Amino acid sequence: MAAAFALNVLDSLCKVIVKEADLFLGVEDQVKILGYHLKLMGSFLKDADSAHQEHVAEVEELVIHIKDLAYDAEDIIDKYLVTARKSAFGFDRLNSKFNKLATKQDLGTKIEAIMNQIKEIYAKKQLPAIQDATRAAVSTPDGSFLPKPRKDPSVAETDDLIGFQNDIDTLVRRLTKGESQRAVIPIVGVGGLGKTTLAKKVYDLVKNEFRCHAWVSLSQDCTPMNVLQQIVKFLTGSIEVKELEKKLSDCLKNKKYFIVLDDIWRVDLWQDMAPCFPDDNNGSRIMFTTRSTDVTLQENSNPNPMEPPYYLSFLNNKDSWELFQKKVFGGESCTSEWEELGRKFAEQCGGLPQAIILLGGLLSVKWRTFSEWEGVLDHVNSSVIEFQNQCLGILALCYNDLPCYLKPLFLYMGVFPHHFEIPWKQLIRLWIAEGLIEAKSDQTMEATADNYLNMLVDRSLVQVVRRRADNGGVKTLKFHDVLRDYCISEGQKENFFDTIKIVDSASLSQSTKLRRVASTSENLDSASQSQSAKICRVVSSLGIFRYMNPESGDFPLKKVRSLLSFTMDSDRESIDRNTLLHIMNLKLLRVLNLEGASVVNLPDDIDRLVHLRYLRLGTSALRSLPLSIFRLSSLETLDIGSSLIRNIPVGFWMLRQLRHAKFVGDPELLLPRQDTSDFSLANLQTLSTVSPKILQYLDFVDMPNLTKLGLCGDLWAHRRYIIRLYNLERLEKLKLVRFTDYRFGLYSIPKVLPETLTKLTLCDTELVIDPMPTLGKLQNLRILKLLQRSCETKVIVCGANLFPQLQVLQLVSLPIEEWTVDATALKRLERLVIHFCPGLKEFPKALWEVKSLLVLDLLKPGQQFKEEIESYEGRHQFKILFGN
Repeated sequence: MAAAFALNVLDSLCKVIVKEADLFLGVEDQVKILGYHLKLMGSFLKDADSAHQEHVAEVEELVIHIKDLAYDAEDIIDKYLVTARKSAFGFDRLNSKFNKLATKQDLGTKIEAIMNQIKEIYAKKQLPAIQDATRAAVSTPDGSFLPKPRKDPSVAETDDLIGFQNDIDTLVRRLTKGESQRAVIPIVGVGGLGKTTLAKKVYDLVKNEFRCHAWVSLSQDCTPMNVLQQIVKFLTGSIEVKELEKKLSDCLKNKKYFIVLDDIWRVDLWQDMAPCFPDDNNGSRIMFTTRSTDVTLQENSNPNPMEPPYYLSFLNNKDSWELFQKKVFGGESCTSEWEELGRKFAEQCGGLPQAIILLGGLLSVKWRTFSEWEGVLDHVNSSVIEFQNQCLGILALCYNDLPCYLKPLFLYMGVFPHHFEIPWKQLIRLWIAEGLIEAKSDQTMEATADNYLNMLVDRSLVQVVRRRADNGGVKTLKFHDVLRDYCISEGQKENFFDTIKIVDSASLSQSTKLRRVASTSENLDSASQSQSAKICRVVSSLGIFRYMNPESGDFPLKKVRSLLSFTMDSDRESIDRNTLLHIMNLKLLRVLNLEGASVVNLPDDIDRLVHLRYLRLGTSALRSLPLSIFRLSSLETLDIGSSLIRNIPVGFWMLRQLRHAKFVGDPELLLPRQDTSDFSLANLQTLSTVSPKILQYLDFVDMPNLTKLGLCGDLWAHRRYIIRLYNLERLEKLKLVRFTDYRFGLYSIPKVLPETLTKLTLCDTELVIDPMPTLGKLQNLRILKLLQRSCETKVIVCGANLFPQLQVLQLVSLPIEEWTVDATALKRLERLVIHFCPGLKEFPKALWEVKSLLVLDLLKPGQQFKEEIESYEGRHQFKILFGN
């Protein structure tokens, strides 16, 4: 409900009032009073959000009123701070004292108007209604117990294939057997039935039987050219858009190929592309998934006929129960009473795997008592009846069950494009920059956000796509189409964000109050039809600026807080001068993500964006950073993807709020004279990658909370300064990379490294002395990655009691021929990766006895090594993954 979003704004606003107290001199009393009453409103909203949905109409009306009031208050404070911060930093010396006084008087007048609205709320005596409503909230029954922790997600992900085995076998036969003529096989089914899951499993099973194979996910309104470009990129790596049809045809000519097109919305899209796919009678196959029921109409009415569609069936009762049981009980047996109740839940899902998965996620956070579950079952029944759809009804129930602090986080993911893989770390940093994560005294905001994201994963509201190769942690996420559509719908309903399709300047002219608006080519309604867009905050496409005049006094989107441009379908938006002028007019902007755009120059007046907290640029031709960027006093994340930047100006050290700084290559971080500045970045946690020259300055540079450091460049020239890493008392992750442009490597690993290290990555360091005796003494090291040319020695030895905590070891592209491991070393190793080490002849015998080892990942091993591993088949407890 609306309370969750208003709570978030009120919380952020109260923090700003305290943090920026010095800027409110002259109106501080009014601001403090406003802050007090906003906190009071927040406490009532928490009660409203935790209460049952059967609120009286007055309570709902009150919540919406408070939410609108919160947004108005935030606008007033943010606009005032634009002027106040510029004045504080001396950026508007022409601004007279009279104008400053007028600005504060204006703030006071607007605060008074807000307070009058608050008084109206009190006068109507609506607030007690919340207390009456919240008394109906059901508390946890006595004697209940928490559900058991869910199993490892990496295992749980395989459960989604329950009930698909016959489908898998049938499709594999149709793809690998039959006539040599090219065949087109559609998989048809409703949303949430598991079409993509099935297709992906089949694709992974048969792709190696084809010389060329590609998997492409489609957006709702993609064009044939978009699809062809994705396929060409997948097959060749090229993003060139010229002569795509010819490129694809030439690439596939006389080759047996297998192409999967996931989620085609219009079957005629295939007919437009069909001529680009040659039929050389060699068994080539094309498979696509679709919700469209028009497939049969297309079969015989065109020159490119398809095979009979494969209609995916709903799960039967047996498979529905099996999937539900694994999701909720982890496959454990349960009593007949629990099974009877559980089967009632499974039946309510109507054979839809997605509905079962969502319901399993909901029950995973409930007390396992009959009274609790029967109450949930009643809500499931009523919700399914209300929505006339099992999946949507259960999804709505899952959303309404979320705590107030998770609702905005869940809906926020609706701003990402269709089929977009969302990086875990990026999402967390965006949440923080948006002010969606509260600060806690006992942990960082990153840790809090990480916990919240794991909660959404545990509830099956987010799908894990890729895991990290080193430790199996989550790397990227994806939203199921059904969930994304729901987020967009609910986001509009709650005025949290909106999706609009900008068709011309007229449709945009009514959007002057936008705060969040996800504007992409695939979106739903024009701005002129979207009244809920009045207080949206996010723009997710630069194309929206094509219909604006930056010189116009009536500039739309004045309240936008976020501008997001993502790389999708191999497209990259270009930023011209006109677009940059527009961006500089978004004075309330907090998030500027241009990873999907080509940036050549940043404007010199970027410091006009005084509220900016997050700046991310993708791969670009940017050669330098303007000095004004370092006057962005609120900046928390600076992520620059250009490898052409050689120097980072000294102003970097003025970014006191900076938490994460990420660069590409080996830019040199410049410092002024040691006696002229205070080198303290107390909030900085990540700095990667920069020239190792910074090691020289660690004696007087203060980064007390730095946990991750990446150094890239001439390591040999600065090797004697590596000992200064000890000054970084909280350093946990260290990456050392030598560019091949530099002649010498490190020769040997430094004898002294911080004991706090938990992860170490070495690449191209060319160590000629075995590093294991030194690295093995790091008592807290859990992940060690020795990548290409990091070690030149042919013999490595893990002696007695070395690596006591190491869980992940990667050996990649190394010339090692002999590896000895003592029986007391590596006793906690869980994952061992050996890639491209053809000289290694034997697997260390001691590792066969390491009980903690779960996975041995091999790629291109030597023949003798491979034969030894295969000879132990069935005599070891860990899983072996063989790559070609």
